[in-house]
Amino acid sequence: MKRSVLLSTVLLLAGFDAALPAQNLPTFRTDPRPVFSIGEVDGDAPYLLSGVSNALRLADGRIVLGNCGSAELRVYSATGKHIKTTGGRGVGPGEFQRLTRIFRAGGDTIGAYDAYPAARVSLFTGDGIYARGFPSRIDVIGRLADGTFVGRAYASLAGPREPGMIQRPATLYRINPAGVVNDSLPKLPGYVNIREPGNPGIPRVLRLHRIPKSAVFPDRIVFGIQDEAVYSEYGPDLRLLRRNASVGKAELVTDAIKRQWIETSAVMMPAGGVLPVYSSQYATVMPAFGDMVAGGGGRLWLQDPYRPGSYPLLWTAYQNGKPVARVELPPRFFPTDHGSDWVLGVAYDDLNVERVQLFNLRLGSLSNRQLPPRDAEPPSQPRCGAWTSR
Repeated sequence: MKRSVLLSTVLLLAGFDAALPAQNLPTFRTDPRPVFSIGEVDGDAPYLLSGVSNALRLADGRIVLGNCGSAELRVYSATGKHIKTTGGRGVGPGEFQRLTRIFRAGGDTIGAYDAYPAARVSLFTGDGIYARGFPSRIDVIGRLADGTFVGRAYASLAGPREPGMIQRPATLYRINPAGVVNDSLPKLPGYVNIREPGNPGIPRVLRLHRIPKSAVFPDRIVFGIQDEAVYSEYGPDLRLLRRNASVGKAELVTDAIKRQWIETSAVMMPAGGVLPVYSSQYATVMPAFGDMVAGGGGRLWLQDPYRPGSYPLLWTAYQNGKPVARVELPPRFFPTDHGSDWVLGVAYDDLNVERVQLFNLRLGSLSNRQLPPRDAEPPSQPRCGAWTSR
């Protein structure tokens, strides 16, 4: 990349023109080939991936990933060469039973959440050396600069098994370094499940329903309200800082949309994916954005919204509550970490072989391809007994 183009990339993504309207945002594409690719169909164990829960890039370029299938934390060089494997399946210090996610925990410290039945947080140095851990029944998703951890939980499905809507509000928690809850922010928008007449025992999800999204930065917590086309930012004290509008808008679910959903149901899910247990009922509006990823430099990345028969490849970077850039990513690729001019994520081939890949970002026009989920979406299949949760 020429120096002038690189500089413009860094400046634009850093948010120097944060007041630009969405239609005039600078646009970026990934290079045709990744800088490196970790993952093989057959080969040495460190390069066989199964259920990557997350992948992060450290300040010196090293890559750390959580491989849930083998319950391992793995460290690779800046060029994708394996350096160290730690963890493994077990109940001892630094071991895992179900490695749900890894997250930044200050500097190059990596936090790892081991879900039920272990229900604990383990901390590792950037070199993959176990430091300490603590139990937590609350799903820990990140750490703030003041040293407290952020947890997230949803109301359970317990209660009478009668037909009707089940509201499952979300709660954010601040957890101290010993694993004790300091305070919480309850009654945030969460999941909506429904028990239908004739089959009330099995809760289902509404078609085109919202999915609560959250991201943790050192100085704030972001919670996405998809069907209101806003995301909210909370300070380390869980007080609301501001509510920001997203580029995408929530659209009404019309009869035409319902027909399109039915017509495209065969291509809703990717090859090898698992079709969720949908209700026959629809949400009132379609979400205004898809997934959410915390990136470097305080930038938040929001995926364009899902629509019947189409999986979004476009993401928008936000800085200080304003959109600053649009990026098109490859099909069947899910980003887990963003930098000023690169993106790291998990890619899947036609056989669902996983690879962790790093792509450079370059200025370029968007293709605006409309690909069906079967051709574009990463497979949504259970990993290690639970859905992959980044």
